[in-house]
Amino acid sequence: MKKIIFALLLCLSAAGTSFAQNNMEAMRFLTINALMQYGQKLYDRGDFNEACSVFNHVLDYDGHQAQALQYLKDMGRLPAIRHVPILQAKAPQPVDIWDTQSLKKAIEIKKLKIEKLRTQIMQLRANIASQSET
Repeated sequence: MKKIIFALLLCLSAAGTSFAQNNMEAMRFLTINALMQYGQKLYDRGDFNEACSVFNHVLDYDGHQAQALQYLKDMGRLPAIRHVPILQAKAPQPVDIWDTQSLKKAIEIKKLKIEKLRTQIMQLRANIASQSET
């Protein structure tokens, strides 16, 4: 019985970490897409300075985003060189599954990151909506 409970806890903790990591990737993807839509609207409107800023922000998330690079090239701009990307793809910190405090802390950190990305997406959607109205 103890072995079954141990195996179940081990599977749940691995699944939780994997779920959080997949959730972060999904949020990153949504953020990039929202930024690209906003940048394209600015570009279409002829607001090239602001569009350039937005496309550089996209490159903070994904330095090889082909569409953002193409828009910057079309505007005759070079990508801004940034030292630290907003979301670095780094290896997850090892979490001791036996230490509940460590698990709780890791989960809270992931929740905060997800909430920050959600807030950014909401702001971008509001900006896109206000740009569409004009």
